Amino acid sequence: MAPTCANPLLLEWIKEIYELAKERNSKGVTTYKRAYESMKACPLTFSHPSEAQQLDGIGPKICDRLTEKLKEHCEANGLPAPKKPRGKGKGP
Repeated sequence: MAPTCANPLLLEWIKEIYELAKERNSKGVTTYKRAYESMKACPLTFSHPSEAQQLDGIGPKICDRLTEKLKEHCEANGLPAPKKPRGKGKGP
């Protein structure tokens, strides 16, 4: 059985960005492809798109785009938007 992505919504949005870049012959196609492959292979579930920056090919700009898409998704579905996690403080 093939492993499933832990973040299917984020993966879908990265794929949309990637497909759009391909249509426009954008220079970022390889970056978006790398981001897509990284997200697809990632076993971790993220509570906020900003956490995806730890993956290969996903930087602040892609995270910002994913955060915007998440806000739109939450508003459209009457869901509360998840809060961006604070720093990397050590818990108790």
